Amino acid sequence: MHINVVFTGPAVTSGGKIITRKELTQACTAAGLTVQSTVRRDTDFLVSSRTDTVKARNAKLRGLTVMPYESFINGFLDGVELSGAGTFDPFTDVVAKKRRPPAFSDGEQLALMDVL
Repeated sequence: MHINVVFTGPAVTSGGKIITRKELTQACTAAGLTVQSTVRRDTDFLVSSRTDTVKARNAKLRGLTVMPYESFINGFLDGVELSGAGTFDPFTDVVAKKRRPPAFSDGEQLALMDVL
């Protein structure tokens, strides 16, 4: 099954690594995923650092799963090397906890990822 994904917001892992969009896109390509610039009919997931962005709201309205970067990286890019050499910007890369998407660690979300 082919998976299409859209990113929004800075890619900061729970360990504090900053993953550049370029590196993330290359990792997705290596893993057989397609990165799209906007949410479309054939988009499967939105990976987001915040839940209040236009992309996140549109994805939710369309019934798409919105997941945090950490869950996406662990679930779809496991085994793909990410250097985390991006530069942290405290003005744009800090996301309030209440604005982050849920971590999707319950069985239902994990089962969905297994299906895809």
